[in-house]
Amino acid sequence: MAYTVDLRNKKPQEQETSALLDAPEHNDHVISWVTSLSKIPAKKTAVIVLMISIAGGIGAMLLDRNYLFATLLFLTGTLMMMSSHQKPTQHEVQVDLTGITVRGQRYPYREMKSFWISYEPPHKELSIELRKALTSYIKIPLENINPMDVRARIITAVVERKHEDSVLDQIVRKLGV
Repeated sequence: MAYTVDLRNKKPQEQETSALLDAPEHNDHVISWVTSLSKIPAKKTAVIVLMISIAGGIGAMLLDRNYLFATLLFLTGTLMMMSSHQKPTQHEVQVDLTGITVRGQRYPYREMKSFWISYEPPHKELSIELRKALTSYIKIPLENINPMDVRARIITAVVERKHEDSVLDQIVRKLGV
């Protein structure tokens, strides 16, 4: 099991320091970094998913005569293979005194219900729950950012509450997708 650090109990002298060359843009009012919000599946994982979907599709066609499900399985495998050949898109993220900006979309603190920073080295992720009913969690990789700096900026305006990963999030993380 991965080692988890509770950032609420972390002492200041334990804070990690980032190298000067890798340091993000950081001043008194804005923490800014560039990250990829979605992971590109590994080619090996994509091939495995393609093979399983082809086998499942053939099984669905032969056993149940379920052509729609077989077609969906083929499309899933094909899309996974196609996405494994793409390069990840980089997006700028900014955390300032009034809110968070991701991909040019502004999320003011007053619209946030809670936040949580998942810190299981080497995985660091900011999770935001919005007050909107139909919006799921926004998950932002922290890359080379010190999670304590981000937490200190947000904690004054938004409630910190642990966000549990869904089963789908756990599967995606295990597969490396």
